[in-house]
Amino acid sequence: MNLDRRAFLTALAAAGAGAALPGGAASLLGKASSPRNDLQFGLPERAFVIDSFGSVDPELLGDACRDLLNPGGLTAVHTSLANGNLEVARQALAEWQRRFDRYPRLMKVLAATDIERCRNEGKLGILLGFQNATCIDGNIENLYTLHAAGTRVIQLTYDSRNLLGDGCNESTNTRLSDFGVAVVETMNELGMVVDLSHCGEQTSRDGIQISRKPPAFTHTWCKTIYEHPRAKSDELLQAIAARGGMIGIAARDHATEPGAEGVFRHYLDHIDYAVKMAGIDHVGLASRGSMRSAEVSGSSVAHHQERGRFHDLARGLAGRGYHSDAIEKLMGGNWNHYLQQAL
Repeated sequence: MNLDRRAFLTALAAAGAGAALPGGAASLLGKASSPRNDLQFGLPERAFVIDSFGSVDPELLGDACRDLLNPGGLTAVHTSLANGNLEVARQALAEWQRRFDRYPRLMKVLAATDIERCRNEGKLGILLGFQNATCIDGNIENLYTLHAAGTRVIQLTYDSRNLLGDGCNESTNTRLSDFGVAVVETMNELGMVVDLSHCGEQTSRDGIQISRKPPAFTHTWCKTIYEHPRAKSDELLQAIAARGGMIGIAARDHATEPGAEGVFRHYLDHIDYAVKMAGIDHVGLASRGSMRSAEVSGSSVAHHQERGRFHDLARGLAGRGYHSDAIEKLMGGNWNHYLQQAL
């Protein structure tokens, strides 16, 4: 049974104490939140909230959604653009530039310092990326073109094989190609996130080993909990953390058991397990959702709910014993620190 995003948000609203942590995880969390902790009432204003894989409808960015972008709300989101070839990618980037020009509440994230500005100025940072390196049309030089237009994240492969390596649905499990190695090296030079989320096991392993800057799984799950081609093994979770990389735990209904409560509980289970494998400094959040104007219907209530999902998630983490510093890291602090290195 598949649940839509509404079910997930409903589950967030019911956040509270969760199941016990996996063995060994509690030692990574530190002292549990006290009843007087500010997270009892939501995220503190100083917190970064960074969604490492989501989407946003700019039509939401009028005055009615100002609360969404206030401190304690969403700071920045990495979003994926059409990637079929270079021309498609350039058109998608141009469309986003028109949005930046039209909506002053949006800020194109080109450097890590832009995220700090978003938090301080009440804007929403957009980190532009592609889920497949097909956007470079087999030409290294095109990376420079895409970077100049604002691209800051590229996933090396999607589900199937491309010129760089294998996707997660390929049975061959091949290594990163020579061209793939050159792409990674050039992305390091430019300051682009090397995203391995949908890469096959061996291609992921090579990407982690070869990248001079920390790579990332911007959106994934833990394979030990959920056996899925896109989920990552314990070995990969540990390897990417050892290189200073990041793991974005994705909220996705088919990665969990049916029912709204199951969705939320299992999402926290994946976070807990990733923390156990990789450490508290290498895990963040990826909604895989969107903020769509169709869900708003002119009501400010939906805006508050959209912002509230992060506060409720923070309370859910507190219910599992995470202290305030750990929660701030998971909600966005870790991604902010990572991007200072990767970009």
